[in-house]
Amino acid sequence: MERKKLEKDCDQYDSIYQRRRSSECASSVCRFVLVVARVGVEGKCASSVALVRPPGHHAMKNESNGFCFFNNVGIGATFALNHLAAKRILIIDSDVLYGQGLKKPFTGARHPLLFSPQELIGDLSAIHKRTRREWHWQL
Repeated sequence: MERKKLEKDCDQYDSIYQRRRSSECASSVCRFVLVVARVGVEGKCASSVALVRPPGHHAMKNESNGFCFFNNVGIGATFALNHLAAKRILIIDSDVLYGQGLKKPFTGARHPLLFSPQELIGDLSAIHKRTRREWHWQL
């Protein structure tokens, strides 16, 4: 990203953090998540895990948000479900802030299981409850 564009974007928004190579870094992470998804779904390993930064869980389909440029984990899950015929996907969002980018795109019958600290409410009597559209974990 050119310095002039970077400065313009930073002046336009009240909460943005970008560096010269932020876009390149976020793109690399997103590509890595797609590779991990493919390796896991195609059975090249018993299971696959992508522990990545930047997290991407605030980014929406057409909008960077909350210091996230691409929703790399959401993109990887969608890719695995729609193009690799994945049967199960678990996303563990370890950030204590609500990751709206992971909640909103997954509606309908096929969606990953999302576990995040925001769902940790209630007591230990109910481990999980499945609603029609999403999982809510209660611990």
